[in-house]
Amino acid sequence: MKDDKQKEITKIITKHLGKKDFIPLVLSDLKNIENPISKETLVLIAEKSPYSLSQLYEFTTFYDNLNKTSSAKYSLILYYGGSAFANDYTFMKNFITHRIKKNKDKTFSLTEIADSNLCFKTPALKINQTLHTDLTLTKLAELLNSLD
Repeated sequence: MKDDKQKEITKIITKHLGKKDFIPLVLSDLKNIENPISKETLVLIAEKSPYSLSQLYEFTTFYDNLNKTSSAKYSLILYYGGSAFANDYTFMKNFITHRIKKNKDKTFSLTEIADSNLCFKTPALKINQTLHTDLTLTKLAELLNSLD
């Protein structure tokens, strides 16, 4: 990595160090310098912050998938973390799968993403570009009914 680039990245890290939303703030600022973010940059962030390389990989994977689009009419991305299991994530996943099979005339894609570092409560569902957090079964049914 070039010294100028390393200095610029270190400056961004230092700017956000200690802030609650350190990882998303740093990644957002880095988009202007490097997109996608290289392994070398993630290693530098891990060395200069209290976050491990695995935590950074996990968050960047989530961040990349959050911005992913699909060619399906309805692209569904189901996010789950620690609280998701308390909210019966498996039941919700089966409910979604059943609804997808029931609506044969619609085009759906379903992706699941496990992430323990989510900034919001899970389970969450992204429908195309709209993210719905803190799902309950009732809320999930309403969302899926709106697609019919």
